[in-house]
Amino acid sequence: MAEIEAIFAKTGRDAHNVVLTKEALESAAEGVNGDRAVRMTANHDPFCMPYGKMIEAWVEPKENHHVLVARIYTEDNVKQLVLQETGEQLALLDFAKYPKPFNKRSGNESHDKTEVNVDFANFDSKENYDRFLNEVNNTDERLRSGRGVGRKSLIPEPFILIVLSNPEAAVFVSAVGLWVGVRAKKFIDHTIDETLRKIGDDLSDKFSAMIIAVFEAFKKHQAHDERPVVTQIVMPGDVELNLLTRTERDAKHQELNLGSLRAEIEKYSDLLQDADSVTFGREGNSNWRLLYLTTKTGGVIGTIESFNRTLRVLDEVSTRPDLDGDDNIAE
Repeated sequence: MAEIEAIFAKTGRDAHNVVLTKEALESAAEGVNGDRAVRMTANHDPFCMPYGKMIEAWVEPKENHHVLVARIYTEDNVKQLVLQETGEQLALLDFAKYPKPFNKRSGNESHDKTEVNVDFANFDSKENYDRFLNEVNNTDERLRSGRGVGRKSLIPEPFILIVLSNPEAAVFVSAVGLWVGVRAKKFIDHTIDETLRKIGDDLSDKFSAMIIAVFEAFKKHQAHDERPVVTQIVMPGDVELNLLTRTERDAKHQELNLGSLRAEIEKYSDLLQDADSVTFGREGNSNWRLLYLTTKTGGVIGTIESFNRTLRVLDEVSTRPDLDGDDNIAE
């Protein structure tokens, strides 16, 4: 385990042409010092499990700027878990020294509409960024553009964050067998009413069409970039559900595929009882697979695949030259 202090942002114009004010830094510090911990993720790669937490932050003057300084804690005491039914090995980082639970992508506010958030750094001009947001707002009355996401990696991966509205998320999550606000012996309800499943399937079809429309609009207006696009679907709730899809630019975004998701949830049903958030991922047309979950006691449990990816990306970041002096790997 290690604790270090690092500068994560400064006032003025950053490498992505975004101007940060002292007030913005102070707001960020308040978020870090709240009741949930900001997660540290390797180079913003959402397929990696968190390896650390921001545990304290403050703003202080430095030369002609103000800087956001954060104290971070990384957990290198990796424990092994073995699923009794399958014998699968998992990696546990329990963060026992700092048990504050991780933050959630959906935040604390209620969402009355489904929000689409993108990173301004993925666009080559403000005009194209605005065109994309306008197309999103005109795609479906249930959609609206959100506040966006900001990442400090040098060339951030093309990324779309979609946060479901709370009513839609409640129906969708129930339909795949998640218990919202209720603790149960099993994460899956094997006797869930088939009518609810049908509602969930209908919602899945409609939402899949919405996601595909946003994905195509993003490709049309985003800067020329040959890299795949990552979409993250967030379903708010007592247990937040995150669905990650990496899609090649010349391919069609896959539909949600509730059957595959239900099967993966059932596979890990006992493990998921104490989850605070759960993240599943897939590449292209593959089926959903568990990546990692965060617990209500502030820990994180990941598959060996996700854990090894975290180590690999951290190694790549540590050996990459820091070209602008302000790069970091915090989410």
